[in-house]
Amino acid sequence: MRGVLENKIFRLNSLGLRDREVSLRKPKDVYRILVLGDSQTWGFGVSEDERFTNVLQNLFEKKGMKVEVLNFAMIGYGTDQELLLYKKIGMRYKPDLVIVGFFWNDIFENVSSIAYGRSKPRFLLTKEGELKLTSVSPIETGESLGENISFLNQMKDWMTRNSRVFELLSNAIRKSSFIYEFLVNIGVGGGIWRNPESEAWLTTE
Repeated sequence: MRGVLENKIFRLNSLGLRDREVSLRKPKDVYRILVLGDSQTWGFGVSEDERFTNVLQNLFEKKGMKVEVLNFAMIGYGTDQELLLYKKIGMRYKPDLVIVGFFWNDIFENVSSIAYGRSKPRFLLTKEGELKLTSVSPIETGESLGENISFLNQMKDWMTRNSRVFELLSNAIRKSSFIYEFLVNIGVGGGIWRNPESEAWLTTE
């Protein structure tokens, strides 16, 4: 299947992935690398041959190395959905190495049942430190998401992604260690992706 996005022509294989058709059976003596990721790895805004996975494949071929790079990225996916994709399909390709294209928005997407206006599965972190898969919104079950994904933080995240002025102001504040520390302490500065003890970070980890 072929399509056009951001004036770039793209193709999808029979799995719905932006990649060539790949045999499930790994060729003999071939080292297979499977790459997971979101729109960054998928190559949003660039041609297929400009993606880092294609560049990597070409480097291996020029060196005469028997390496196969598979791009399993999906637009809008967090690392939680990437894990499910890998378990359902990716593992069948028996990769020798798996690379995860991680981006900061994955962190807060991993603790949400909705992403980009659509419902998605979500892992809950149990007291034992294990992941429990659910497709039910934590809000519907009455479970608290904690202060790190409060309305204030959600608004701040949106402003960071969509307002250049807010981004510039935030960067200026960070240059003052005193002001920044104060804003982090009262829950205004920082963001959930900057707190390694937050539920979002722990779930992602």
